[in-house]
Amino acid sequence: AVKTLQEKGELNATYATLAIGILVMQDIFAVVFLTVSTGKVPEWYAIGLFALPLLRPLFYKLLDKVGHGEMLVLFGIFFALVVGAGLFELVGMKPDLGALILGMMLAAHRKASELSKSLFNMKELFLVCFFLNIGLSASLSLTGIALALLFIVLLPIKGLLYFLTINHFKFRVRT
Repeated sequence: AVKTLQEKGELNATYATLAIGILVMQDIFAVVFLTVSTGKVPEWYAIGLFALPLLRPLFYKLLDKVGHGEMLVLFGIFFALVVGAGLFELVGMKPDLGALILGMMLAAHRKASELSKSLFNMKELFLVCFFLNIGLSASLSLTGIALALLFIVLLPIKGLLYFLTINHFKFRVRT
């Protein structure tokens, strides 16, 4: 959706901002759901992850020293996969959540936009890998099929909730 909006040059439109906000919130809830759905309790030392915001100045200095071009791409991949995903997996949490949180920590940096543009082409590949990972980790069972059917039935309710929420905040329905 973001790629389509970008191609049309409509990223700054009100409806685009709302759509991107909804997609980001869905991603956050999906990652939290995937974390909780594993049924595993993180290690006791996972509490140390709350200290990550204290490391933000260090992460910013590293990003400043990286430069541009290929080194920036390598930094982004290393930071997401090794630091983010690896650290969270080490403490018994979903690696996807680690990559998301560390990405959010870098979002306010002045090079974040350049890093995002550098990694944009790889995003498609990583997105396919993400959903492939989800599909391969799930086992097909009667309960899973019933749950999937329930979610399909609930989809119109989700649309109705979006409609009511947007209407409540005085946006036009066409938005």
